[in-house]
Amino acid sequence: METVEIYRKSAMIAEKFKENVEKELDYLQREVESVKTWQEYYKTAGLQGQASLYEQKAKNLRRKILLIKKGVPYPRVSNDQMEVLNSVFNKCEPAEEFSFHSMPPEVVEAYLDAKEYREAGIFDSIEVAYYDDDPIMFGKSICKSTGNELRRLIARWGDGLKPWEWFVNHYLNEKHARIAPLRHTISLFIASLFLIVSYFLLPAPEAFDAVKPFLLSLGVGFLAVSAWSLIARFKAKKSYSRSVNTPIPSPFIA
Repeated sequence: METVEIYRKSAMIAEKFKENVEKELDYLQREVESVKTWQEYYKTAGLQGQASLYEQKAKNLRRKILLIKKGVPYPRVSNDQMEVLNSVFNKCEPAEEFSFHSMPPEVVEAYLDAKEYREAGIFDSIEVAYYDDDPIMFGKSICKSTGNELRRLIARWGDGLKPWEWFVNHYLNEKHARIAPLRHTISLFIASLFLIVSYFLLPAPEAFDAVKPFLLSLGVGFLAVSAWSLIARFKAKKSYSRSVNTPIPSPFIA
């Protein structure tokens, strides 16, 4: 049986602030109407630059109205949580183009609600990430100054949704698999030492003149690779240990 989870919290305005909020919303709505009038005026005059300027002003006002009325009710997905999810979800595309699974009506409604945030410029896009099962819908924002991405959870659905622990275990197993076996690094290190020592121990006759530099270069190369492998292994192991010892909380809190 298909399970659907919608991640949206209702905004609550304290009773003592309601009057002020209503006044602010009324003022902003009048501002929107005024800006629209000016936008049409400039558009009729053929001044597209000015019309675009006022279109942006109207968008900013609509965003402000939306935030006052509803806030941003979608839970934020942290970078750590996103890293865990990305270890599983290997495909991602705009919600409008998603065709891998059918969307239940509840998810369609959640998408339509989220569209309001995209139209107001709070979300840059609405995406669906998926693999073989359990699609998940995000609202994505991109910081224009830094390029950093921020995702908020909108919905997920599937036949028996997998718990967060399943995603974490998959992530940890994948991390553990990246830790290269130490024996390979040690073997490479021994080979590099053997080649370097051979350079110094080979006799001096001219017959070895062409071979010795090659052995030295190969030995130094092997030594560099073994050192790099050791550093990479240390970093992978440290990252794995940190992930094991510092649990990542679940973003799936409806």
